[in-house]
Amino acid sequence: MKATPRERDTVLAYFEAQLDDDPVVHLEKVAVERVGSIVHDIWDVHCRGSRWWAVSNPLNLYSQEDFKSRDVVLTFHIGLAFRVAREQGAVTDTAAAILPTAWRVWEQAVETLATGREAEDFQAVGVRLRECLVSYAGEVADDDLVPDGTEPPKGADVVGWTYLLARRLAAGSSSEQLRSYIQKLARENLGLRQQAHPRQERRQLRRRDRGSGSQPLPVHRHHRPHALGCRRPPTMRNVRLLPRRGRYVRALWLERPGLPGSTPT
Repeated sequence: MKATPRERDTVLAYFEAQLDDDPVVHLEKVAVERVGSIVHDIWDVHCRGSRWWAVSNPLNLYSQEDFKSRDVVLTFHIGLAFRVAREQGAVTDTAAAILPTAWRVWEQAVETLATGREAEDFQAVGVRLRECLVSYAGEVADDDLVPDGTEPPKGADVVGWTYLLARRLAAGSSSEQLRSYIQKLARENLGLRQQAHPRQERRQLRRRDRGSGSQPLPVHRHHRPHALGCRRPPTMRNVRLLPRRGRYVRALWLERPGLPGSTPT
């Protein structure tokens, strides 16, 4: 397969750094494989006393005595790269110490995502991410960021505190576009988190309503209380099948507050 001089020089430089006592005598690109969004180049490399596979992204070498097939070496390389990336982490300990609470909650979200099996496990990831954003807002909140004569944002106002922090870190008219981008990024991340698990949030609201004694009407999305001919929201009592024009239709059996009996709608 065709290879650019820059690609060849990169592989040669890598082998010179790794095997300085066994120089390369021949190398050839033998395959290009795309796995997801990542492209891996596979090289057949002949050294003076050995023979190797070289796989890119990230570049690594494997002895052909251990891996007879390039398909096998590619499979091993992908798994190894994935595990190394997970163990290395996204930031250093020094960077994580700047926002320790937010970082700890973020790690919990990552662990939940990695070990989740049921739908509820993945829904909990969204909850953790919102806690992470709120914790971040609480840790960066500082009265020194608030301009004189203005009210400070609320404690959980992620967008507000992010904007004030951006004004401090990227001050001046030349950084106006950067500040706008940071604020937009914070707003969109918060919005995506809120949209990620609406089903769980509705479930939590229903549990909260039951705990407070109220019983909201769980009607179909196309039905609303005002469409049922009720001035006040009715309470669901049952769902029954009623005969109508030779066939059965599903009807809401409603109990209107303050009126005896029940009436099908």
